[in-house]
Amino acid sequence: MCLSTVYVEKKGKRTVVMEEAAQMRVKDDWIEISQLLGETKRLEGYQIEAIDFLNHFVVLKLREAGK
Repeated sequence: MCLSTVYVEKKGKRTVVMEEAAQMRVKDDWIEISQLLGETKRLEGYQIEAIDFLNHFVVLKLREAGK
């Protein structure tokens, strides 16, 4: 199964936000990440920095003010 790990990157350091993420919903001011068994996290003020389909990970970073 193709599940991914989601990281938040701050000052060049990556921290795991969720492992085995199955779904990601992106709206203007938030990103919601869900696992298959229902655990959900909503992050406000973040944007997608990178998606690596081959290695199954997503990197998020804080949205810059005014963007």
